[in-house]
Amino acid sequence: MLVPDVTVDPRYLLVNPETRSELAVPMLHKGKILGVLDLESAQLNAFTQDHVQTLSILAANLAVRWRMQGCTSRSHEMKRGSSAICRLRNGFKGL
Repeated sequence: MLVPDVTVDPRYLLVNPETRSELAVPMLHKGKILGVLDLESAQLNAFTQDHVQTLSILAANLAVRWRMQGCTSRSHEMKRGSSAICRLRNGFKGL
């Protein structure tokens, strides 16, 4: 879900008052949601369709890998997912 301006979206729940735009993509495997990759920005309209496409590919790959490895430790997976998100965020800075 791409939200260019969270201040005008009635679905948005304020957690971080500095957030102005958000991109959330589910990690799906065989129709089951395993998690959500969520990016927030203090800038309005910070995310583009290129970001949606890139994050969707990452989410799909992470979901498949998660299931293939039969991971049972949620905290371990969250740590690995956070590392991937940090790498992705750094890559977005160059777009």
